[in-house]
Amino acid sequence: MDKIIHYIKFLFNCSQPIITEEIQIDLKSTIYKSDSTILDLLPFTDFTVSDPIDMINSYELIPIINAELTHSFINIQEDDIDDIIKKSENIDSNNITSVLQTKINYGSNIGYTNLDEILLHTIKAHQLGHNIFNIITPDLIQDIKATINVFASLLFFESYIIPVEDLNKYTLIGIRKYFTLSQIKNRILGYPNLYQIYKSNELSIDLFHMISSIYTLPQKIVVDSEEIILSCRQPFIKNSCRNVIKYNDSILQHINKEIFNIHDILEKYAKNKLTSEFWGGLHKILINNLENIELNLIRLERFRNNVVFGKSIIKFPIYFINCNKRNFKLGNEVKLIATDNEINRNYLKDFFEKYKINCEIILFSQLST
Repeated sequence: MDKIIHYIKFLFNCSQPIITEEIQIDLKSTIYKSDSTILDLLPFTDFTVSDPIDMINSYELIPIINAELTHSFINIQEDDIDDIIKKSENIDSNNITSVLQTKINYGSNIGYTNLDEILLHTIKAHQLGHNIFNIITPDLIQDIKATINVFASLLFFESYIIPVEDLNKYTLIGIRKYFTLSQIKNRILGYPNLYQIYKSNELSIDLFHMISSIYTLPQKIVVDSEEIILSCRQPFIKNSCRNVIKYNDSILQHINKEIFNIHDILEKYAKNKLTSEFWGGLHKILINNLENIELNLIRLERFRNNVVFGKSIIKFPIYFINCNKRNFKLGNEVKLIATDNEINRNYLKDFFEKYKINCEIILFSQLST
């Protein structure tokens, strides 16, 4: 069957009689799955529906809808239409916060390169009624910013900062022990945004003093229960001139595997075991990662500071029918909406009449062959 025939009864306004109209929907069209919490946002988006990231960027509003978070657009096929109709709109809320916390814990070890996943799970957790402010804390935001600074500081290595020659074994042990990601993060909290400084190319003596202080070893370290006084506490110094570094794309896949082992990278660098080509590849990967992390951090902070609560209505499922593009305006590109029962159908009719949006409301039961 190429078409599904829908018989729709809809009310033009309170003074008009009910009329019946026959609607045809192509099975190859698209359903956009959402729920009634989106109604709180629509008046602020000019009744335009989009993916959550687009909504955040375009309107600085935070969507709190299940469907907008993953695979919102579902292509209808005749074989699975009944399954789509019957499929539950609920997301399992039993472990969403633990999953979110696990992703945060893992993110802290991989430079928060999974911040996009953290953002989406944060929105999910909030939508399901969890208090995300106990998870997305100011301390976490600061930790993400410190992590950005740690990796941004590596952009100055080889170009402007080089290792001291002939470092002894105790200094090398100190590098491996004290220049880990977690150790450096603790020393870099509260520093200005080094990535923005790098991009602006506003380099100064103060900047290099700052980086030098980050990569300064303690006076003493303990090796095999013996206390050792270090003869060199600053194993990396400012180069007299900038090195121009290049790389080959073939090296990128090898660098990706060790990018988070900062102590290992710096120890090898101090031993003169890393080439300028390696640093060129590392810088490219770092810049790509930092761009994505900074963008998602802005979104995460915006979410935390401007979270939108959908408390004004009871949640019920909504399908937007015949969506031919990922961003659509109700009453314009999309004029057909389905929901689960007559009570919610009437609620939707009243809502769209209030805002003079021309949309027809049908029931899920009408979406059957």
